Amino acid sequence: MLAIAMAATGAAALAQSAARYPSQPVTIVVPFAAGSAADGMTRLCAQELTRKLGQSFVVENIGGASGTIGTDKVARSAPDGYNLVIASGATVTVAPYLFPNLPYDPKRLVPVSTMGDSPIVVAVPAKSPIRSLAELVAAARAAPGKLSFGSGGSGSAAHIAAEVFQWKTGTRFTHVPYRGVAASVPDLAAGRLDALFVSYPAVRPMTQAGSIRVLAVASEKRSDMVGMQVPTAAEAGVKDYVQSAWNGLMGPAGLPDEIVSKLNAALNEILRDPAIVKRLAGMGMTPIPGTPAEFAKRIDDETGEMQALTKITNISAN
Repeated sequence: MLAIAMAATGAAALAQSAARYPSQPVTIVVPFAAGSAADGMTRLCAQELTRKLGQSFVVENIGGASGTIGTDKVARSAPDGYNLVIASGATVTVAPYLFPNLPYDPKRLVPVSTMGDSPIVVAVPAKSPIRSLAELVAAARAAPGKLSFGSGGSGSAAHIAAEVFQWKTGTRFTHVPYRGVAASVPDLAAGRLDALFVSYPAVRPMTQAGSIRVLAVASEKRSDMVGMQVPTAAEAGVKDYVQSAWNGLMGPAGLPDEIVSKLNAALNEILRDPAIVKRLAGMGMTPIPGTPAEFAKRIDDETGEMQALTKITNISAN
């Protein structure tokens, strides 16, 4: 009886706390290095959440192990809404297939809202003799394993995009993982890497500066963001190669519905604000507001795709 009474008291306290939420600063963990498009988007949304909800939303970068360290910290936290995490394919749909001893169960993280995504592009150094996607495929097929690609770590969006590209084209590159994709971009510009399969915001500054060349965008249609002169992968000869890097907000298991609803409503307002949409476009991000149920379905669908992909490719955590 005592245990039941204590549980009831705890549930009542959590419900009362949810009604007052937020009553203290909230930490949003970005489980990757600072400087990424997801980091910029999160900081912008945190500023707006602070303004809308009357408490500070603070961004904390906790990188390492393909985003699983920061994600695990939030997964272990109290379900009171004061520790949240930016989720991505790397941490919730890919990680279970890369890390047999993953310390958290992605299915127990609570979806709050999708936030944004950005198109994956195939990029090479501007000084590279490779000037088209067809030439990249031909060069990779001629010398399997000779060409290299960088990524933000095993299981990151850039890594998965490259693995899918190799699968679709029958090529083999050498994977060079970095601690965050931003660290790989200068090496591409300098010619120390041969290619990147990466979200456009990561290479946008150096593309505009003329040190990186974008060969194709992995989307259904050409992108205003990337430049209408850049062909889609399909137009450039690689059929069915459609990839994007998405992010969304999640919390630990047990996060009350009242808190999820309050955060979701605030984020949806932010992501539909024309001024915010314009600022995100400047970062190379497209906002994707939506319901928690829609976010959960996106995760489930992609998890199934990843399960199939890992059965036919050599993706590993090494």
